[in-house]
Amino acid sequence: MNQLEVFMLNKMWVAVMVTLFSLFGCHSPEVDVQPKGNIISDSPMESSVDNNRFSVSSSIPQQVEMNEEFTISAFLQNETEQDFTIESRQRIFYFTVKDSTGKNINTIVLPDMGIRQTFPESAKITEQFTYRIKTPGVYSITAVAEFTVNEGDSSTVYKMETEASKLEVIGEAATDVFSRKADRH
Repeated sequence: MNQLEVFMLNKMWVAVMVTLFSLFGCHSPEVDVQPKGNIISDSPMESSVDNNRFSVSSSIPQQVEMNEEFTISAFLQNETEQDFTIESRQRIFYFTVKDSTGKNINTIVLPDMGIRQTFPESAKITEQFTYRIKTPGVYSITAVAEFTVNEGDSSTVYKMETEASKLEVIGEAATDVFSRKADRH
């Protein structure tokens, strides 16, 4: 194959990909995201993922109406009797929302702004996000915590994911298929 043929093949491949993205990329359900604030509390909670030092879990409704605002809470628990200094982005958690085909329907923008905070023994960090989905269906939602623990001269990076929770969105199909709104407090 000569260079001209390779160039034409690559150009055709790009045209096919652009066509596919324009056909299928525009059919995502709407997801509105509104993060609420970080809350540190001392109350114990049941965990869904545990690594002996930290555990993560989430609280997600089982069913909502189409276009209804609902809140997802994610929890990071210090399971030890030791204070830690942790570093993270402005938000420790981000969420993935997938439709019944496994397609990721939410866009995640993670600012690199570093936050350093003390994570007291047995404390829990709670983050809340408000979502709205316009298209009926069954969705899988996962919360992912990313943070770094600094101990002396060493640091350990953690990426902990909750078990996927199912959410059923009921109602008639919407005409406006995708939008996102974020409100930072």
